[in-house]
Order: sequence, then C-alpha cells, then structure tokens
Amino acid sequence: MKYSHGGNIRKSIEKYNLSSDEIIDFSANTNPLGVPPSVKKIIVDNLNLTSHYPDPECKKLKREISRYLGINYDNIIIGNGSIELIYLIARSFMPKKVLLLTPAFSEYEKALININNECRLQFLKLKEEENFKPDIKLIEQAIEEVNLCFLANPNNPTGTLIPKEELLLLIDKASRKHITIVLDEAFIEFKERESMVKEAVSSNHLFILRSFTKFFWTGGFTSWLRNRQ
Repeated sequence: MKYSHGGNIRKSIEKYNLSSDEIIDFSANTNPLGVPPSVKKIIVDNLNLTSHYPDPECKKLKREISRYLGINYDNIIIGNGSIELIYLIARSFMPKKVLLLTPAFSEYEKALININNECRLQFLKLKEEENFKPDIKLIEQAIEEVNLCFLANPNNPTGTLIPKEELLLLIDKASRKHITIVLDEAFIEFKERESMVKEAVSSNHLFILRSFTKFFWTGGFTSWLRNRQ
C-alpha cells in the first residue's frame, strides 16, 4: 500500500512542532466548519453519562437515521466510522476476488489485504484523460469475475458520480449473478437524489455506507444499510 487514510493531524503536529490552529488539513474530506455550538452544548450537558457504557444498539441514533432517510429501523447498522464497517464487511464475506476502481478510498484495499490473505484484487483504472469518469459498461464486464465490488458514488478522491439509472442496471446484473455491491455514499448528500438507500432495503446484494463527517458533524459515526429479510 502506497497510500493511507488522511486526517492524522496529531502526526503533523509532532513532526512539524506546530499547534492544531496552525495547520489546515487537506488530507481528509471532512466538514471544515467544525463542531456546531448546539452539538458542543449537548456534549457538555451529558458529560455525566461518559462514566457509563454507551447503548450498544445505538437505538436513539438509529431512530433518527431511520426518520431522516425514510427507511426501516431494522435496516440500519451503526459503526464507529466507515472504516470499521469496511473491515467488518471484509471479515464477514471473506470474498475470494474483489473489484476495486482506482483511484479510490485506500481503506477498501487495506481492509481486504489485512483480513483475507487469499483474496485477489482486480483493479479497474479510471482514466485521467476522461476526467476519471467510471465506464459502467466496463464495470459490468469486470464484476463477472468477482464475488464483491467496492464502489464509491460520488467517488473519492475524484468526485465523479455514476447516474442512478446506470447504477440500477449494474446492481440488477450483480444481484442476478449473486455478486455483492458495497456502495459507499459518504458524499451523496451533495446529490441526494442519486442515493440508492431505498433500493438497498429490498436487495440481498446491495450494502450502502453513509457518513456524517462529510456533510454533517457528529463525531464520525457511520451507518451501514443492509437487507434484513
């Protein structure tokens, strides 16, 4: 692995002997506005609860996500950030061969390599001369040879978006061939109508990753939406 996840501001503070106020971090695509005053107040008002274990089922948070997305409560799993869920997916499925687009979020590859030594990775390179636009036809061809595919929409770090109508065709083909698609929608709030959340609820082969840290600020919890039929 040449690259790793960004956002390690503490490492930069130590290396360059700077304070956090002197660093502008472009290595992670998180909300730059910081913690809203309302969230700070909630944290301060509930400091007495930090001596207790949190609710392992995250019931209140799941209810709010359910209301916000308009999906069933039972279709939601909460994780401490997308990375925890990416590793959980890799460990749960233990796929033999996985399709990854490149460039893409480095943690997909890292999770698969660290957890499953037998997993073979197939890369589909996005072309700079085509503005890194994913070719849905090439993806459809490539998934024929894999068990699982990690796909970010919009893609990170290129920002390219696969239209929903194209994704529907891809996911339909993948479902018929029992191929699992993990669709990372960490940045989908910037184009919410393209989200596949509703489709994930009725599919056994589509998992959606969503994040709060890109559009909101809540400390990095991420929801993993999956079918519970």
